[in-house]
Amino acid sequence: MGWRDLLTKEEKTVVLPWIGSRSLHFENQRWRLNGTAPAEHGWYEFHLENRRATLVAVAEANSEYLRCTSTGYLVGNRFVPDKVGVKE
Repeated sequence: MGWRDLLTKEEKTVVLPWIGSRSLHFENQRWRLNGTAPAEHGWYEFHLENRRATLVAVAEANSEYLRCTSTGYLVGNRFVPDKVGVKE
């Protein structure tokens, strides 16, 4: 097994939340946003191909992704979960 076997070869269209970065996280993978970013935060339909995500259209919220809750706090533009510890 080489590195080429780990590349995603299939194309798919998904509805995901966009929160202001140039990358999307879906199914334990990171997708780089290709082209123009959405004008504001919200739910959008993206076309995923070759580790790149392209904006397709505005979409309704996908309730499948709203079933878990995370608690924590914001540090700058990053989310730090409550269960994170730092070893000295």
